Amino acid sequence: MTATRGLVRHKLYSVINIVGFSIALAAAILITLYVRDQLSYDAWIPGTSHLYRLERAGQVPGHGLLRTAMAPFPVVKVVGEQVPGVKAFTHVMPEQMTVRTGDRSFHEIVTVVDPGFFGIIRLPLVEGDPARVLSQPESIVLSQTVAHKLFGQADPVGRTVAVSPDHNDACGGEDTSCLDASYLLTVTGVVRDLPHNTQLIADLVMPNTSRADGLSAREKASDWRANDGDYGYLELSANAKPEAVTAAIGPLVDRSFDYHEYGLTAPVSHSERYSLTRFRDVHLSSDETYGMRPAGSWAVVYGLSIIALLIVLVASCNFMNLATARATLRTREIALRKITGAGRRQIIAQFLGEAVVTTLVSLAIALSLVEVLLPAFGRLLDEPIVLHYRDFRLVVELTAGAVAVGLLSGFYPALVISALRPVEGLKPGASVRSGSGLLRRYWSSRNSPFPSALRLPPWLSSGRSISLGTRISASGATES
Repeated sequence: MTATRGLVRHKLYSVINIVGFSIALAAAILITLYVRDQLSYDAWIPGTSHLYRLERAGQVPGHGLLRTAMAPFPVVKVVGEQVPGVKAFTHVMPEQMTVRTGDRSFHEIVTVVDPGFFGIIRLPLVEGDPARVLSQPESIVLSQTVAHKLFGQADPVGRTVAVSPDHNDACGGEDTSCLDASYLLTVTGVVRDLPHNTQLIADLVMPNTSRADGLSAREKASDWRANDGDYGYLELSANAKPEAVTAAIGPLVDRSFDYHEYGLTAPVSHSERYSLTRFRDVHLSSDETYGMRPAGSWAVVYGLSIIALLIVLVASCNFMNLATARATLRTREIALRKITGAGRRQIIAQFLGEAVVTTLVSLAIALSLVEVLLPAFGRLLDEPIVLHYRDFRLVVELTAGAVAVGLLSGFYPALVISALRPVEGLKPGASVRSGSGLLRRYWSSRNSPFPSALRLPPWLSSGRSISLGTRISASGATES
């Protein structure tokens, strides 16, 4: 209550601090929401702690090794089948296709995968068994949005859609007649709409055993140099080491095909490197080149985090400066409180309470600012950033952060002001010295009302005292 009364009594001072903290906290919250969003990519998919993406880096003349997010189809297959420690593997290849139902047609991205895809990458299915949903060659799984677009409110499972490839290479050679071919696929499952924070595209998912997958029907399965959009994922055993699996890939690829057939003068391991990236780390670590979705960046995450911290620290320093500058107006108040029985701990608690109440009020205002600015912030970043108050962990983090900022900001002024000696504080002209030092160089004079243990040596202080009875004229001169 004492802390609240202090804020109400000094309205202008409180408003200045609250406005400063509100703006700083609003900026920090917006940055925090973006950073949390970047760190949340694919973390919501269960069972991915041992899942990795196989990636290739190829030698480009004049540019060194160019890292890509893709790996040739046969490399993924041979690694998945022959390298010890690999439990399962799957291919993922987004292809542009025309999807028809009735007299309507849509150009969609159909993700072509292995039949066991949903057993390895456990996307949430609304309808269908993950182990069997793609077991039939001519089957397809739709997202909730696509199912509604194609069939309205009707149950899509058991219905058929016609698909045809939009890729000329699917025909092979110069023959383009297959572009007119349509393949009927039966809807066997519905997958929940994926949130934006994922590396995957899964609006329509089709097995690579279907005749509609023209790309897989080609010689791609035996083309060790292909790099046309195939993403390979490996699930390792719990005791398998990714470093050991990576080390085995190069020699295995060298043994698996004759490099002379591709016009190479040396084994492929001399010009290519393969690596594994944890599934949850893909967005920020290795999606820069040819990823399914735009990549993030650890540098941006760290940079923005530092900026948010600096913004809050600047606001805290402003609060400390204002609080210590106002100490000259509160010397008699503190002296009287001590004379009436208040201990130093109570004085410190009062000033810390004022600081915490200030930051909590600022947090409420900052959240209101965030609600207003969030839509524009999301459009600027091209990310649907949202603030969920049902996220208990986020609410606790924001509240705890505001309290911590209040304690950090109020501790130094509370320590300074609570050190006042009651007798010295009631003397005519009692003052608190100001200056510049490690935090603030003050208390340099022998006449300071603060104990010598808190004073800096004279050689560190260059401050001037301002008496309570001193008035500063418009010209800058001081008058008694």
